[in-house]
Amino acid sequence: MAKTPKISVITISYNSATTIGKTIESVLSQDYPNTEYVIIDGGSTDSTLDVVSRYKGIAKVISEPDNGISDAFNKGIHNSTGDLIVFINSDDELLPGAISKVAEQYCGKADIYCCNVIMRDIETGFSCREKPSTDFPIMPFFRHCAHQGMFATRSCYEKYGIYDTNVRWPMDLEFLMRAYRMGAKWKYLDIDAAIFNSGGVTYSVPIYKKKNDYLYIVRKNGGNAIQGWTFFLSIVSTNIAKKFLNIFAKNLGQRLRYKSAPTRISAKSTTEAARQGFFSFALRGAGSGSRANSGTEESSVSQRDANGLVSFSVVLKSLSSIRNLRSEKR
Repeated sequence: MAKTPKISVITISYNSATTIGKTIESVLSQDYPNTEYVIIDGGSTDSTLDVVSRYKGIAKVISEPDNGISDAFNKGIHNSTGDLIVFINSDDELLPGAISKVAEQYCGKADIYCCNVIMRDIETGFSCREKPSTDFPIMPFFRHCAHQGMFATRSCYEKYGIYDTNVRWPMDLEFLMRAYRMGAKWKYLDIDAAIFNSGGVTYSVPIYKKKNDYLYIVRKNGGNAIQGWTFFLSIVSTNIAKKFLNIFAKNLGQRLRYKSAPTRISAKSTTEAARQGFFSFALRGAGSGSRANSGTEESSVSQRDANGLVSFSVVLKSLSSIRNLRSEKR
């Protein structure tokens, strides 16, 4: 086991001239010496590459057309050499000291080291902390991928495969579902590792355009058509609920579901985990699936053995808990 693991940070970009500078600076300013930085550009037609060329310390820059986000992720994996790999997209940022804190807790026994991600609304300035999930069953209701805080080992990709190029948008979810099903070991690190700025490509894509992806990933990972549609419709209902809540106040859904992040965001370990959403509370244990037995204390995953469907009445019933959560938050 390497005492100082080499950590590869990969940024994929396309026409990101206005945002990639902050991303690069957040990576190059890290205080951990054994870091490799790789940028995979999709053949940008703006001044993205001009911005990239201003910085020294980038190990490799590849700019060529690709076949989507999954393909770009895979290029990053193939063109990096680190023991741990994390993806920080061209509009996101690593928090100061994040890499060194992850390296300190690297044990060589887990496949995926997952950290908190600060979600920031660039329009309103509201920030909240997303705690990553460590289980991804067949119907992964309200699971959090938080891929900007996911440090996967190279051996993880070798054992469980890279990103599925058939998936255009939620490729991180599909990868995590597959890894979970095949017995991957998670280790949660209570570290604020990165900032996810809303407004990226995947975040801005309408949910209906992702329908085939969600149906596909459920079927691929052991589910059936009914389970696929149940999961997709639960995502649709969640999006409707968010839009409804935002009528009353911006970011109201996030304010109810997550704990607000501090005004000055740091990479220090948090003393409180992110608030679990009222949906997650109501549906705890509802997602079902199977995975290989990891047989290790490194995985904090709770096993779910029963397969089945979740009644949408449970989702609707959970809406009634909003008032209680608001009272609790006060």
